[in-house]
Amino acid sequence: MDSKAKRKRKAFYRRCAAGERRAKHRLLEASDSVVTDVRFPRRLEPGMTGILLTSNNKEERQALMEAYRLLNEAHKRLNGTHLSDDKEDSVSDKEDLDIASALIEEMKSDSTTSQYIFRAVKTGVSNCAFVVNQSEDRSSADLVYEVFRQVMASREANSRRVLRFQPVLATCRPGKEDLRVLMSKAWKAFWNGVDGYEDGRPLCLLCSKVPLQRARFVKRDDSGEVKKYFMVNFRARNYGKMSKEEAVMVVIAVMQEIAPDWSPVRAGADLVISVDVLCTVLCLSFLEKFSDFAKYNIRELTSPSS
Repeated sequence: MDSKAKRKRKAFYRRCAAGERRAKHRLLEASDSVVTDVRFPRRLEPGMTGILLTSNNKEERQALMEAYRLLNEAHKRLNGTHLSDDKEDSVSDKEDLDIASALIEEMKSDSTTSQYIFRAVKTGVSNCAFVVNQSEDRSSADLVYEVFRQVMASREANSRRVLRFQPVLATCRPGKEDLRVLMSKAWKAFWNGVDGYEDGRPLCLLCSKVPLQRARFVKRDDSGEVKKYFMVNFRARNYGKMSKEEAVMVVIAVMQEIAPDWSPVRAGADLVISVDVLCTVLCLSFLEKFSDFAKYNIRELTSPSS
């Protein structure tokens, strides 16, 4: 028998550490109060809000750099803040920055603090990234709308690698009951302007200080005479336990219960409800002006045919 003890591989200890972090965040998710001393997760988790973006093969890292730049510029325009001339000169002089350093520069919220308001988390899906929004001033949808407004005004995409650029209102576990609960809460916040809920828990537990998305382009009609229409989009990546039919039926059932004046259609909807499953996390999005924004594809938004 070999006298030396059999050593485990390094990957074993990494999995143990990652499992312990996930267990802490599950406890955080199940608690009634928001705990701020837990390290922010590196992977996409329930209770987040942000931007879902896609890119071509082997361009995810460069696409993230472009996404950070677009989001930071939009955040500064919305808040009325601009980089100083000295800051701009110092950044332009660093032509030999490597990708990692440039990524950090784009992630910084401003020149006076190292706190990040946008950070990427792993999705487990190739060519698909998620940027968490931690801004206390703007919702994820507000930032995306500002990016698209600038792109449509300049007729330049300002991005070569980012394709789809979609705001995500909230995330949850990919189960029918989880989707039903999240859909009900998210709609009350989006359409009725509700901030508090009966259980006392925020909609996005890990991003509780981020403003919730509100209806902006779809006009309310309290008389009930004008019919509103919605459409459900579904796509699952690296997950096969939820079908499109199940997700669509859950969303329609919730809408019939809490918003009976809205009807489902296959095309020409006032609002698109997008359900995207990435591995073991479900992303829920309420997409206004879906056709005007070229299905939230930046590259298609500036194409000659759009």
